[in-house]
Amino acid sequence: MTAMLFSWTKNLVITFLLFSAGLLVSCSDRQQKETERKSGQIYTTWEDICYDRAASIWLIHNFVDPGAQFQFVPFGERIKTGIPFDVPGAELGRQKNLSCFETVILKYDIRDSVLLELGEIVHDIDVNIWGVKRFELSDSLDKDFKELRSAINDENVLLDSLAIRFNSLYNYLYRRGLDEK
Repeated sequence: MTAMLFSWTKNLVITFLLFSAGLLVSCSDRQQKETERKSGQIYTTWEDICYDRAASIWLIHNFVDPGAQFQFVPFGERIKTGIPFDVPGAELGRQKNLSCFETVILKYDIRDSVLLELGEIVHDIDVNIWGVKRFELSDSLDKDFKELRSAINDENVLLDSLAIRFNSLYNYLYRRGLDEK
């Protein structure tokens, strides 16, 4: 586990450096939009971001609606404006045993194999709370998220920091997939 964590951390750093230098394409450069979608929609959810919510914001911004804007209302408050997501009753939210991230993938018919794998990891972290984790990365990603969450109070700063991590994770999983072929 420690070797895997070190390997993943090393790859994360290398991927981040390559990405920053423009040597890896961004996630949105790789996306294959199969249907026309409105851009610049407002998506509204509750404050106190969890891992699934943060991952879903990243997914929407990079693969569904690059111009998306996100509003946060106090936890438990009724959503009155924008497209509600990751709140009870929202189309883009937990459905049965699926995470919000997974419902976004299904709704927009996203077929990117890396995102499907990332969806399984998000599910493992946020839905499979009490069970044994299916992926070695899940525990370290969850721990990293919780440390950031406790250190950063501003939702937008937290999301910016997490976007870098999600981009790096996406590139890591993408490169790992190429290595396995």
